[in-house]
Amino acid sequence: MKKYKYKKTFTFEGKRYYVYADSLPEVYEKMGRKIADLESGKKTISKNMRFEDWTHEWLKTYKEPTVSPESFDSYRSNINVHILPLLGSMPIKSIKAIHCQRVINNMSGMSKKMISRINELMFSIFEDAVDNGLAIENPARKLKLPKGSKTSRRAITPTERKHILTVFESHHRAELWLSIMLYCGLRPSEAAALQWKDINIKDKVLTVNQAAKRRGTIGSPKTEAGYRKIPIPDVLMKKLHPGEPFEYVCKNTQGNRLTSNSMQKMWDSFKNALNIEMGCKVSPHGKALPPYRVAEDLVPYCFRHTYCTDLRDAGVDITTARVLMGHSSIAITAQIYTHETDESFEDAARRINNRDTTPGATSKQPKTAENRHTE
Repeated sequence: MKKYKYKKTFTFEGKRYYVYADSLPEVYEKMGRKIADLESGKKTISKNMRFEDWTHEWLKTYKEPTVSPESFDSYRSNINVHILPLLGSMPIKSIKAIHCQRVINNMSGMSKKMISRINELMFSIFEDAVDNGLAIENPARKLKLPKGSKTSRRAITPTERKHILTVFESHHRAELWLSIMLYCGLRPSEAAALQWKDINIKDKVLTVNQAAKRRGTIGSPKTEAGYRKIPIPDVLMKKLHPGEPFEYVCKNTQGNRLTSNSMQKMWDSFKNALNIEMGCKVSPHGKALPPYRVAEDLVPYCFRHTYCTDLRDAGVDITTARVLMGHSSIAITAQIYTHETDESFEDAARRINNRDTTPGATSKQPKTAENRHTE
């Protein structure tokens, strides 16, 4: 490595930079250019640039123009949380496979989905670095992924359901929002964006055509399949008191539509009430005291998942359930429909037990073409 006669250092926005040259005028000229580049928001695209600087360029150039604002925020958050703490300060040219492997190893115990997402993200970042001549090869090409946990959203249990309905009876402010998920299967963001014009009281039909976004805006549903009509059961009809057509059905404490922040606050309040209902002691300020009774994995999305299992237990065919849930693929619905509940197990036991004891049935019924089809 060449040795220079002069070296100058300077700090920009909390980061230290080094400039090298063979003469004082040259080192000051280089330092001036570097500062000018930094002040104008430019980063020198070179093999010597830090990985953190490259990820900023990568996000701005390759992702921001091509993905939704919500997806862009997700990319940036995942990079900041999982990748930069270990690789951010390293020059791109110095990063080897072992460094990338450490990033993945550091995620041991997280969900398989999240581990896979970060693996794919690192691969894309380095693949584009190779295309730009910043790296000879992709160090994230052949990483060994830890086992990870297979997490999935679940339905609420019968015990949880009993206590949840009791809290509903107290008219908690989250009641309508959660009830729409429980009895119509909407996603939390879809329920938050629901307006009275989307509810046909006469025909008892609810239309989903928009969803709340993380940045506080209202946009389209998650996928094309998200546009759908859903029958409203009587138990939910009793909770609906129509307002103006463009008025939001679910509101925050100020009477405005729900945002990500207000949904979280409303859920925290409901969970506190649920903990108290399930037997937690209460502080003088009305807060449930540990040990808490509400399971950590009980989240608003569990109410939507419960709607799907209720459809299955009610005998609704999987194709219809896919449409009502707004799933883009029947394989997603099948993952829920194959989860066994006590009700579905007991129903199966009854059907099997009654198969040949129903009046008119015989244990030696011949297998005609018709009854072969029904089996």
